[in-house]
Amino acid sequence: MTVSELSELLLFFLYEQANQEGHTQIIALNPYAQQVGINDVGRIYNATEILKDRGLIKNVCYHVDGMVRASISGEGCLFIENGGQTGIIQKYRSNPHVYTVNIDQSTVIQGNVSNSNITAHSLRVTQKVLSNDIQNILSQIIDALNRDLSLSNSDREDLLQDVESLRGQLSKNKKDRTLIERILNNLSSIASIGSFVTNLYPHIKPLLERI
Repeated sequence: MTVSELSELLLFFLYEQANQEGHTQIIALNPYAQQVGINDVGRIYNATEILKDRGLIKNVCYHVDGMVRASISGEGCLFIENGGQTGIIQKYRSNPHVYTVNIDQSTVIQGNVSNSNITAHSLRVTQKVLSNDIQNILSQIIDALNRDLSLSNSDREDLLQDVESLRGQLSKNKKDRTLIERILNNLSSIASIGSFVTNLYPHIKPLLERI
């Protein structure tokens, strides 16, 4: 699979997931690359850069553990709805099992392409699922930041990365309370999202009390 084909498939998965979860969601791309047998973080990064440079994705976040997250742009939606360019999307839709693989039994794909659920069976990593209240408020913060015209593009990107760092910290078994509080203080200083951050505190407080 070429990097161009991988980038189109990742955009396709992002489009499908955004239609299910909402287009303000910042979604991890690595699990979808692994779904089609790509574990090389460098290839995932390069495919992401292609999509970013072409304006097909936005809110791109690169994490130190190699995880890449992004949300699809309007141009990206249009690109998928027009069928892409390499033909890989049509091939995948007509015969997805040719591309879908299981890696060390760590990932099982359930359902068809448009309603796929990924179930992780890792012996070493346990992912905490945040409450719907926290997820909803984080989504509201992301949406408000994207609509805040007073922010420069660089400031908006930094703040969106802060939101993703906060999401990552809250999902961890071992949380960094100092980092969480620093991010919250930074976010609370932004007028457009201050009320959302205030609403977030009561839901986060029980998690911090366990640290």
